[in-house]
Amino acid sequence: WEELSAAIHRRHQEDRDLHLKILKEQCRYRAGLADIYWDPGSDLGHPDLFRPVVRSDVFITCFHPDARDHDDNSPWLLFPQVKGLGFDEYVHFVLDFHRRGVEEKGAVAFKLATAYERPIAIGDPSYERAARVYLQDPGQVGDQDRHAYGDYLINRTCALAAELGVPYQVHTGLGRLGGSNPMNLEPLISRYPELRFVLFHGGYPWCSQVGALAHNHPNVLVDLVWLPLISTTAAVRSLHEYMEVVPSSDRIAWGSDSWTSEEALGALLAFQHVLARVLAEKVEDGYLGAEEAEAFAQ
Repeated sequence: WEELSAAIHRRHQEDRDLHLKILKEQCRYRAGLADIYWDPGSDLGHPDLFRPVVRSDVFITCFHPDARDHDDNSPWLLFPQVKGLGFDEYVHFVLDFHRRGVEEKGAVAFKLATAYERPIAIGDPSYERAARVYLQDPGQVGDQDRHAYGDYLINRTCALAAELGVPYQVHTGLGRLGGSNPMNLEPLISRYPELRFVLFHGGYPWCSQVGALAHNHPNVLVDLVWLPLISTTAAVRSLHEYMEVVPSSDRIAWGSDSWTSEEALGALLAFQHVLARVLAEKVEDGYLGAEEAEAFAQ
């Protein structure tokens, strides 16, 4: 591993554009979604390859300048202009930031990764309850009030995503396991039937629950992003199941969820293995004909 690491380092020293060449030439990616949580809305300076995603977490979690999300970010650190804003003005800033991400920076989705911090059961609290939490000392605010504050802003960003016609990506599974079961999201999914929810990671280990949600709710898409790297076996099992229960193949997606170009290529190879194996077994079992399998792969 040390030799391999050294060889990778040498190659990048010799060719400063190697990371882009791997993505474009070896992976043949047409575009990647850039979730740059330390610079929300960024395309990394390569708009030809990366499409921004606006992550909402920092606004959902942080209600006070001393509060931090799981990436140690705060709106008061990232956006100094929020200092001194009242709650109405702050909510307007949050929604305007998301809107400008789409309309001015070309963002193609909103994203919520709050499963790393709290349960993903999202209620529908009142404005008044959220306003009472804003700027309160974090040491004096209990979990229920913290969640209510975040829930209010999640609902507001969901409504905006529906208005703008962009999907809402949600991390499910493998966060704080006690609250990351994707079934927790069903009330929110039902509340916004016009909004496309993209449920990440197959909800691992609750992969069947994600398939059930997509079966019952036409606004749910399942995304196998990261799953072939978590468990190739689980990815094979899940794709078999999703092909049978998700009504349309264009509601099944995949992504690499990678930090480096080498990892992105490895993730692609893992997914191609999963896809080829599942389709071969589906053809062997008589579930699909060869032409149908090729159409599904495409």
